[in-house]
Amino acid sequence: NLISQMLLAMIVPLLLVLGAPIALLVRTVPPARKERPTAARQAVAALVNLPLTRASAHPLVILILFVGSFCAIYLTPLFDAAISSHLGNILMNASLLVAGFLFYWVIIGADPAPGPDGYPIRVALLLTTMLFHALFGLSIMMRGSLMGANYYQSLGLPWLFSGSGDPLSDQRLGGAVAWVLAEFSLLVVIVVLLAQWARTAHARRAAERY
Repeated sequence: NLISQMLLAMIVPLLLVLGAPIALLVRTVPPARKERPTAARQAVAALVNLPLTRASAHPLVILILFVGSFCAIYLTPLFDAAISSHLGNILMNASLLVAGFLFYWVIIGADPAPGPDGYPIRVALLLTTMLFHALFGLSIMMRGSLMGANYYQSLGLPWLFSGSGDPLSDQRLGGAVAWVLAEFSLLVVIVVLLAQWARTAHARRAAERY
């Protein structure tokens, strides 16, 4: 469960933002007409330009949302409460997906984002996030209690709590794999961000030359 949610929070949003979904929507949806005064592209443009959207793109807010979603879910009793219900699972997964999308959109999104213009700020934000994920993975690996124990016991899986099964070791392994997945995705983001930075600097020098 932890590994699948890390994929949902770290890998899926990365692929989404690199695909420029907002630009794709704007290009494919027809604009507003007299007989249809509103359209999806106008709604998307209004959503992107909302003060709340711009405020959420602030580096400090983005960091709190992205880091806070993991802390609130996995380091508090919220995980035990959410995993035991279908609605709780949907809300938990949706919050991780949205937080990941906002984070990557501001950092390296192919779509224009109301985030920080300075590349050094984005690099610092990524390095801070990598440090957090290292601490987060270690906290899961060193945890002495099983998350969602009541829920997993209620499933009655014969191999999970049998004499040969060790769910706590599985949880520690999941924490290690989640850590590796998170760090790998952030390393990819750093490479993409540095490439964008170099391309922007080259274009700026070319413009100044001519």
